Amino acid sequence: MTDKAYFKSAILTIGTYIPNTGKENELLKLVKEHQPALREYGFLTDKPGFVAESQNGTIIEVFEWTGLAAVEGAKQHPVIAAIWQKMHAIGDTPLLKNLQEANEPFPGFNVLKFD
Repeated sequence: MTDKAYFKSAILTIGTYIPNTGKENELLKLVKEHQPALREYGFLTDKPGFVAESQNGTIIEVFEWTGLAAVEGAKQHPVIAAIWQKMHAIGDTPLLKNLQEANEPFPGFNVLKFD
């Protein structure tokens, strides 16, 4: 179901990030900035997103794009591209299916709160 024609409106996305050793706080800082930046430039809906953590320290970010055009637009936006570049420099993006919790019918994750 990854065919672009499938997406007719808003797109729920689940991002996963695992920090390199010693980069946990740096990655969390970038994740904290990520959704507000996407929202500021009109790429996300007004629905609140979530950030959580798996048992192995993978950060899970859930948010809703306004549509496929927003996904494509974010790829070209210099502020968003800079955030993504920093994220990739200090961590990896593991597949959701590889998290231990994904083996459960209703996986649960520790919700992170940013002050």
